[in-house]
Amino acid sequence: MAKFIIIFACAFATCAKPPEHVQVSDKSVEFFVESIKTKDLVVLAIGGFYENKKVENLYLDLEYQGEMSSKFAKIKLLKIARGMLAHINRDEQLRPFLIKKRFSSKDISVSLAYTSKEGVSSQVHVYEGKVIFSTYDKTTNQLTKVHSESLSL
Repeated sequence: MAKFIIIFACAFATCAKPPEHVQVSDKSVEFFVESIKTKDLVVLAIGGFYENKKVENLYLDLEYQGEMSSKFAKIKLLKIARGMLAHINRDEQLRPFLIKKRFSSKDISVSLAYTSKEGVSSQVHVYEGKVIFSTYDKTTNQLTKVHSESLSL
C-alpha cells in the first residue's frame, strides 16, 4: 500500500501545475542562479514560502564543490545574497506577487554548504537577517550551529 501512495504522490507532483505566483518566483530565482552559476557551485534547492498567493520568502540552497575557509565562504555567500536581493527587488514580473514592496535580508534564505580547509562539512547561511555558521555532525546527521552574526545587506 505504501508503494502505491508514493508512486501516486510522485505522479501527481509531476502533473500538477503550480500556481502562478510559485511559477513566477521559481523562474525568477532560476534566472538569478544562471547568472552566478560556476562549475564548482551546485544548486541543491530553490523555493519559497507563500501566503494568499503572495511570496513571503524566497530561498536558495547551494553547495560549493571544493574546500574553502569560513571567511571566504561568508564573502561568497554575502555576494550571492546581495545579488539575489537586488534581482528580486528589480524583477518586474515578480513584484506584483511579493508580499511587500522591497525584500530585505530577513525575507530571503541563502545557504552555502562547503568543506572547510580542515576537512569539516560546513555551512554558512543567511537567515532572518543573520549569518549563521554551522558544521555537520555525522553522528547525529544534523547541523550544529557554531556562531551567528547580525547582517545588513
